[in-house]
Parts: sequence; structure tokens; C-alpha cells
Amino acid sequence: MEIKSGNDYRKHPALSRVAAVDNWTFGKKIVFCKGNVEAGEGIEYLPWYMILFYKMEQMPESYIYEVELSAL
Repeated sequence: MEIKSGNDYRKHPALSRVAAVDNWTFGKKIVFCKGNVEAGEGIEYLPWYMILFYKMEQMPESYIYEVELSAL
């Protein structure tokens, strides 16, 4: 998910780089912007006001991230 404020909301290098990593999987790629509802290249573009209606599809099991350091 990315939130863009300018007219160049179709440029999202950070989201594109993260999506290009093979080991990471994403259900949806969403950009909230000042434009209208659009979709392209696997990315949904939604107007800012629609963030009020955004709901996670699945809640994470835990918000606590544990670092595994036994290999050090």
C-alpha cells in the first residue's frame, strides 16, 4: 500500500521494487491517490477518501516481530 499526494501517483518506485522481490508475496497492491478508481499492471489506484473503507482481509496473528539470532 502506498499513499501519494502529487499528480505523478502512477510513479511508485518503492512499491515496484518491493513487488519485484520473489520471496515476498502480496495479495493486493494499492495506491491511494487524488485520482479516480483505476487499475493497471496489478496495482489498484483508489481515491484518498476510500481509505475510510479499507479493511484488512486477514488480521495478522501477532504484531510482535521476533528476531531469530541463534545463527550469530
